[in-house]
Amino acid sequence: MKTEEEVYDVPYSLRGSPNYSSAPIELLNRTPSAPFAPNAPKEKEDMKRSVCIVVVVIFVALALIGVNLLHYFLFTAKSIQDGNELAQKLKNINQTLNELEEQFQQQILKHPADCKLSNSAKLVTLVNGKKYSFNDTQVAWSVAKETCNRQGLHLASLKDSNDFRVVTDEAQKIVGSKTAWWVSARNSEGESQKNFRWHDGLKLELNSPLWSNKANKTQDCVYITWYEDKKLSTNPCDYNYNFVCEQPIECNALLSFINLK
Repeated sequence: MKTEEEVYDVPYSLRGSPNYSSAPIELLNRTPSAPFAPNAPKEKEDMKRSVCIVVVVIFVALALIGVNLLHYFLFTAKSIQDGNELAQKLKNINQTLNELEEQFQQQILKHPADCKLSNSAKLVTLVNGKKYSFNDTQVAWSVAKETCNRQGLHLASLKDSNDFRVVTDEAQKIVGSKTAWWVSARNSEGESQKNFRWHDGLKLELNSPLWSNKANKTQDCVYITWYEDKKLSTNPCDYNYNFVCEQPIECNALLSFINLK
């Protein structure tokens, strides 16, 4: 059992003193000393500061999450918009292709015999992508024209230097260099002034670089010369020359389309 001194924590200097019994009553009535307690106001202030820091951290985290979500939604909305625009463009392209297919079908119905007939002719596809038939039988211009037409073709229309070069190169391989070839251009019938036109009505200008330097341009029918420059000149239409037929460009496209189908 604890002694009274231990219970009331009487100072050591008073223990066993003669005056012990007369010690101040407040000392005798003292309650045991409590353990050390921290400063309450300081503790509250630290706690408030900690709470504020936590709140700020949470707020910042929520703000970052909100910004990321906003970016995500904006990106998703933009992607949806882009997707809709792409879908519309694809729809327009598909519609255009359908329209082109319909036009091709109409052309096939309009010229089925000619195109199929021309495809059965003995044709050579040259590097310009066009198809030609080289005939080494020498005939007048009108006979050459009729012969080409019976095959679903027309006399060749060499409207630019590229077509002219590839055709003349091929012709030279077939029969040699000293041979003339009828082409489709001729002077318009009934006109005194020279007005040369290709089979489709496109004009062959008198100053075209396709003319030979030696061309007289005084006769009605146009041919590829045997001159050194291998260009165009004119002669009477009843002269007999070789001739070059060409597959109509629309048949070339239509038959390619049919093959793809």
